[in-house]
Order: sequence, then structure tokens, then C-alpha cells
Amino acid sequence: MIDLRIPCLALCLASPVHAETYDCLMAPWRTVEVGTPAAGIIDTVEIDRGDRVEAGQVLALLDSEIEEATAAMARRRADSTTSVDLALAQFDFEAGNVDRARKLNERGVLPDQEMAQAEAAFEIARLRVTEAREERKAAEMELGRTEAILKRLVVRSPLNGVVMEVVGAAGEYVSQSDSVATVAMIDPIQVDAFLPLDLIGRIEEGDEVTVRPQAPIGGELTGTLDVIDEVADARSGTIRVRIRLENGAYRTLAGLNCSVEFDLRP
Repeated sequence: MIDLRIPCLALCLASPVHAETYDCLMAPWRTVEVGTPAAGIIDTVEIDRGDRVEAGQVLALLDSEIEEATAAMARRRADSTTSVDLALAQFDFEAGNVDRARKLNERGVLPDQEMAQAEAAFEIARLRVTEAREERKAAEMELGRTEAILKRLVVRSPLNGVVMEVVGAAGEYVSQSDSVATVAMIDPIQVDAFLPLDLIGRIEEGDEVTVRPQAPIGGELTGTLDVIDEVADARSGTIRVRIRLENGAYRTLAGLNCSVEFDLRP
């Protein structure tokens, strides 16, 4: 006869995990009011409310006619090698002159004064090569500056998300303090809950939890306990926690009430 008392005793002594449910709120992970790096007139708005956007995607363009013309001139100066080529040609010519002058001077045919003039001309030609190269480098730096100014006239999304609101319109003047659009990151979703203080020690960051969005969305989603605040609310006797809910397929919405179930440790 098989004795079942030992397995039963082990089962009875095991500490079952206790599940409890609390109210929560589902919110965007981040919400950004996207402004403009520079003041100007809005030329075009490339997005509309409800559009899904990716980080770096163009949201709006400011008028850039003057800046584009300035950049074109700077690009032409930076690409031109004429000044450097002329300076090098003059340098080669003076290098040949000074070489011949030295040979003639050594033979006593060329006076010292003319020899000094040939050497001075050679040195001036050398300095002009340096000057031409520095001027071209300055032109390349100026091109970089004008291209940076052009980039500041393009308003881009700082994150992957959904356009919640479009504020700017074509033809409108915007300053650096103005917002053009509001973009919300809803993958992941942030779920916030306020829990009783007696749950401290019974939950840990990294725990999996079950989130149930309000009707009519409904369903059950698995999230991860991401942050347990280290400052409690003494008035309510609660502590705030944040749950990370992956939402890659946009399975649910932000802004919903919800309930969250925790498996509590003994």
C-alpha cells in the first residue's frame, strides 16, 4: 500500500501565491510637445492627427528659401578649387625661378639683390598656397554651418508614436517656444497604480502582472512591474508603482482605466 501522507504534507506546507487586484490607469509612455529648433514661417505640415510616426520622421517644414540660396553659394565656394590651383601654379613657377636663381648666384652671374627677390617671391607664393587652402577650409566650415541652419528648419518627431494634436498650420509664424504638434509614445504603455503600503516586500520590480483594460476594450495583457517608488504618500498610505506594458501591435489604447492583478508573495 502506497503511503500518500508525505506528498500531502509537502503540498499543505507549500505557501500559495495570493493574487490581488487594484485599480490602475493606462497612459502613454511619453508625450512630447514638439517645437521648432528655429523661428520662422511654416511652409508645410506633413502629418495629421492620428497619424503614426517614427523617430526622425518629418512633421513640418519651415520656409527655407533664403537659407537654401545661402547654402548653395556656400557649397559652390567649398567645392571650388580655383584659388588653390592658382596658388599652387604660382608656387611651382616661383620654385623653378628660385632654383635657377640659386644656380646663377652660385656662379656669380646673378646679383645677391635679385637672388633675395627670387627667394622673397618664392616665400610669398608658398604663403599664398597656405592662405588658399585655409580659405577653402573656411568655406567648407561655412557650408557646414548653413546646412546646420537648414536642418533646424525641419521639424522631426523625437520618438515613435501617434500624433495626438497638430497645432501649427502652413503660413503661421512660430517661435522657438511654440509647439507644432503633440506626439505620444504608446509602445510601450505606462500603467500606474497606487498600492497599499503593506504590499512592500510582497512585490518586486520585474514581476509579471496581469492588466485588464476597461470595457469595451477588455481582455488580459501581461505587463512587467517596472518601478516601485521609494517615496510613499503618507496621507493615503499608498505607494505608486509603474508597469511597462508592451504594445507593439497597438493591441490596446492609452488613456484607459484598468485593473491590475498582482501575485503577492507571502
